[in-house]
Amino acid sequence: MRKILLFGLIAILAACNAGALDTCLPEATDEDLEEAGIVSVESVKLELQADTLTKSDITAHLAAQAGITPRTAEAVHDALIEYIKTQAEKGYKVRLGGLGTFDVVKTKARTAYKPGTRDPIQIPSGKRGRFSASVTWKCALNPGRSYCVVK
Repeated sequence: MRKILLFGLIAILAACNAGALDTCLPEATDEDLEEAGIVSVESVKLELQADTLTKSDITAHLAAQAGITPRTAEAVHDALIEYIKTQAEKGYKVRLGGLGTFDVVKTKARTAYKPGTRDPIQIPSGKRGRFSASVTWKCALNPGRSYCVVK
């Protein structure tokens, strides 16, 4: 049930391109939206602290956008993050269309140097998370780049 809700909500949010509720719910009137408890995107204002979105900002926006309770939005957020992490740890590339790809890469053992004394330190091999932005997002940020082909 939780997976169905998670993927259904992601599909709804993906359909809500640029926050236009009429894209998501084309036949819905303002009265229908108000009755369902869905707040229009224009009325949702995220208060940013130091230009950083926090988990509570994201879940508040998600709740308002999808017309769900903040507690449900937080559960969806947590489930999505946990799913991305566990799948990446298993070796899968987790690709979110229009955003990018999460994966885990192996790092080699290497020698580093202690800053104060310049003594060599051996750093063992390990794993680290990696995110690669999609071409779609890169082109939205930098439309004049050579890899941004206009169709």
